[in-house]
Amino acid sequence: MRRHRHHVTLAAAKSHAALLKSGISSPTPWNQLLTAYSASGSGLASARRVFDEIPLPDAISWNSLLAAHVAAGAHPEAWRLLRAMHARGLTASTFSLGSALRSAAAARRPALGAQLQSFAVKFGLADDVIPASALLDVYAKCGRLSDARRVFGGMPKRNTISWNALIAGYSESGNLAQAMALFLEMEREGCYFLMQELHGKIVKYEEALSLVVSNAAITAYSQCGTLADSRRIFDGIESRDLISWNSMLGAYAYHGMDDEAMGFFVRMMRESGVQPDMYTFTSITSIIRCMQVL
Repeated sequence: MRRHRHHVTLAAAKSHAALLKSGISSPTPWNQLLTAYSASGSGLASARRVFDEIPLPDAISWNSLLAAHVAAGAHPEAWRLLRAMHARGLTASTFSLGSALRSAAAARRPALGAQLQSFAVKFGLADDVIPASALLDVYAKCGRLSDARRVFGGMPKRNTISWNALIAGYSESGNLAQAMALFLEMEREGCYFLMQELHGKIVKYEEALSLVVSNAAITAYSQCGTLADSRRIFDGIESRDLISWNSMLGAYAYHGMDDEAMGFFVRMMRESGVQPDMYTFTSITSIIRCMQVL
């Protein structure tokens, strides 16, 4: 690792010398050099020197320097940088707010997180998944799980960072049961959104795949915990076959909805025009056994 960082530092130094000689004023190569220095052995001091030498620093220059301070653990300086950006009229972005919130989380500063949340609201970024996830992480790491849960519940979209931050917060507080419940919920939601995406593609190519994949989707949605979607797909199939009926019957059985399953079986025998097979009777037999136990 040290050897790699040494090579990065040497490469950055050579690029730096070439840039100084070139007279290039565009901030793009300077920003790239700043980022390279922040990842090198010379670190934050070199990154700051490069920033001061940029002829025309732009928002990316400021954001790169902010990220360098956060990565180096220079949290008070990072917060001062954010205030300086605001004073210069640079609009807060998901990147800058995300960096500042990660800094607040690392420094265990929930009050700063709340202030940055006000920034996010002011600039219309409160619902953006990046700063929202970072804010959630601030509260979770500071042990303010009710605030973390409130942020989580208000997020229109969540990513793995959102879920993992809240799960880690509950784990670190000793609430392992809630952490496990959240993990299982994350698995179900991930499965559900994957199924939604897949089903969208099915609809797009419905002529070739409609019946075969729709039948499979009935079972998949059921196993993701969304029986209503299974039924919606079943009801939308114009020409159902035996597999369609069996898939929906199996979905009811999978969720332990014995009365609904029996009613569905009666409807199947009356309306479907298909002959039940071994799978049908296996589902019905298991349902009858469960009803006898109850």
